[in-house]
Formats: sequence, C-alpha cells, structure tokens
Amino acid sequence: MIGQAMNTFIVAETNHGLVVIDQHVAHERVIYEYLCGLKGPTAIEKQRLLVPQTLHLDRRSSVLLREKLDELIGVGFELEPFGGESYVVRAVPAAIRNKNPLKILGDLVDELVETSISHKLVPTREQIWIMSSCKMAVKAGDPLTLAEMEKLIADLAATENPYLCPHGRPITITLGRDALLRMFKRT
Repeated sequence: MIGQAMNTFIVAETNHGLVVIDQHVAHERVIYEYLCGLKGPTAIEKQRLLVPQTLHLDRRSSVLLREKLDELIGVGFELEPFGGESYVVRAVPAAIRNKNPLKILGDLVDELVETSISHKLVPTREQIWIMSSCKMAVKAGDPLTLAEMEKLIADLAATENPYLCPHGRPITITLGRDALLRMFKRT
C-alpha cells in the first residue's frame, strides 16, 4: 500500500506495477454486492438513530417512496409514514455512518423520482440497490485512513466483480512495471 492521491484514488504497489483504485466506485461495488446478497444471505446492518428524524417530501416523492418502501427497508432504512407527505426515520444502513442520513435518503428519493420521470418507469429493486450503494459509498474527496484503505481493498478483492462498479465504470487501472520503466526511460 502506498496511500491516497487527491483524496480520491488509492495507489497500491503490486508485483506487476502500480494499481490506482477509484475509492468511490470500489466502495460502491462492495456495498452493492452486500445489499443484493451476493455474499450470502446476511441481514443488512442498521444503525438506530438516537432520536428518530422526520423526512418531509413533496407529494410525488411521497407517493413513490410509499410504492418502494419495502425495497428501502430492504437496504437498511427503517422508516414509516408519519402523516401527509412525511416519514419518520428510526434507523439507517450502518454503511452511511458519519453522514447525514436524511440527506442521503432524500437524495435517494430524488433520484428515484428523477428516474421514474425521465424513464417513465418505476425503478426496479436492482436499480434501488445501485442507487443506494452510490449514495452510501465514500465520495471522491473523502480522506481515508490507511486502515480504511486497506479494508476497502480487502473488501473489493472479495467481491464477485472487482473490476466494474454497478454502473459499469472501471474501478482500477494498472500501470505496469515495464510501462513505468519505459516512461522514465529506464529500459
């Protein structure tokens, strides 16, 4: 392990050269496979909120959330209608610790609404897993400790597809040893 570049990329050394890992899409892949159960049937880890919070939505968002409530509960949110267009949130997926859970849930609902409007269809369970994993993942610009980087790399190595995020973007690039030596005119 070498470290983090631009608080966005993890740079690691291998026998073949340098590997550059996009931390966001790597974490997105790890969370996606966890949410959809590719690592076996495990319960989604939840973090109960000390004080339940209320999410206020517009009518369209509230209707869509009501339709997709089971899927959102399935990815780790514990919420229920709270009169009108509001929902009370009692627990959130543990994967979003240290982040604003209402903002993430609101952003997720906004994306669900946008997808349903632009594609004229209600998002599928898999699309919700993909959207959720993106919202829960570390972002470009988030500083990571060495331990967090090592854990992310280990978790990524254990995935079924460590090469592409759920959206199809590449997770890693390799700068081969021979290519690096040629770039510096060492061969």
